[in-house]
Amino acid sequence: MPRELARHRERLAGVARELQAVSPLAVLGRGYAILEDEQGRVVRRADDTAPGDRLAARLGDGHLTLEVLPAATPNRRSGNNRIDRFRYIVIPSRDI
Repeated sequence: MPRELARHRERLAGVARELQAVSPLAVLGRGYAILEDEQGRVVRRADDTAPGDRLAARLGDGHLTLEVLPAATPNRRSGNNRIDRFRYIVIPSRDI
């Protein structure tokens, strides 16, 4: 019985490690961020924003409030080989 219990504990520890590896919080800890619009919806594409939009960024160690500005260089080529109408720069906003 002690052997079986040790085997189950080892298996549980392995599953916990696997789960931690894909945890959203672990992903944030590796340098990624989750952006949300003012309604709390996750922003997945730059096309879902417009200059002047305010966003919240959740980072591994805190939160930032951001404002979307138009880029100085529109019409860049994106990774899917189409020409973007705008490229957005996100900067911290102090007055939110």
